[in-house]
Amino acid sequence: MNAGDRWIYVGDSTSAGIFIGSPPVRQSAENLITTNLAKNTGCYIQNLSWGGARVADGNVPMFGWASNFSTILRVSGPPVAKGLIIALGTNDWAQTSVSGAEFIASYRGMVRAAKFHGLAVVGMTPLWRSDGANRPMKADGAWNIVEWGGLIADICSQEGAKFINGYEAPLTPANFGDGVHPDEAGHLLWEPYVRTKMQGFNYMN
Repeated sequence: MNAGDRWIYVGDSTSAGIFIGSPPVRQSAENLITTNLAKNTGCYIQNLSWGGARVADGNVPMFGWASNFSTILRVSGPPVAKGLIIALGTNDWAQTSVSGAEFIASYRGMVRAAKFHGLAVVGMTPLWRSDGANRPMKADGAWNIVEWGGLIADICSQEGAKFINGYEAPLTPANFGDGVHPDEAGHLLWEPYVRTKMQGFNYMN
């Protein structure tokens, strides 16, 4: 990520805003991960994160980002953006209507489509969450949040995309007021972790 490069960041509520308390209340976006990632690298980040976002449709036709990839292309350019950061998966994991097979196919489709259109791809697993040890029963199996992240890691490896393990970000349970959404201190810990990983991929210098 060189200074001036443009990246598209597709995430869910964890990167759509800074939330405090339970139920969560949105705070200033001044220290949001995408805000500080842009500020600290000189790149331009178009944050397409929103609450409830996921990769797969599940039982809602045309809901997931895989079905709406044309939006990413419209945001990308021309000129084509440098790359796409996919920070999704926690809502796919939580929704029993999203099977493992659908998630894998949808995520793989997003990665392939992005690469076909000239975008570098970085996949990032969900962060820690208080219920992450649970295994929601889906049509074809049950995974905890770490195992679900393993599906993302496998797809990225198979498709030649870069991968960041969000679960290993240096946040603590205290940074998640409602057990899911990181607070401002959490975002301030999350951003340099992601930035360092991006630098390791030679996307940031």
